[in-house]
Amino acid sequence: MTDHISQATHSSQRKTRSVQQIKKDAKARPRMGEKMAKKASRTPRSGTAPTKDNAIAQLKCVIDPHTNISVYDMKLISDLRVTPQSISLVFRPTSPFCPVAFSLARSIKGVMWNLDGVTDVSVVVVGHYQEDTINNALKELTPGDSSKGKRSASK
Repeated sequence: MTDHISQATHSSQRKTRSVQQIKKDAKARPRMGEKMAKKASRTPRSGTAPTKDNAIAQLKCVIDPHTNISVYDMKLISDLRVTPQSISLVFRPTSPFCPVAFSLARSIKGVMWNLDGVTDVSVVVVGHYQEDTINNALKELTPGDSSKGKRSASK
């Protein structure tokens, strides 16, 4: 009987430690936008026109917080078009009710602005129940707004 009680106590202590560790890790982990901005800002700005490879590298910096996999590797990006001054793409969230769809779309637009020579970025969200609202908000974002997550005050 004593062995059974000590095993239960030991087991609950392990659970308590793991919950405490999870809480500690969550506090120490940077927010999605901060983490993405730090990684994306490391991309060298060489003064050349953006390439599809550069755009893909930036997209791999945008991590879905629920899976810890990049939006590019999860195949949530389609119709990626890169020209010397503009980038356009379609983003399809993992679910029509994805709670971080706007945040991810804003982050995607933000990392695309990091590419040298880009003057226009178009991110279109499809397959989300609020896609119209999200797309209208994305159109208002300017380069500085996208990385900080704020809307443009001029519009």
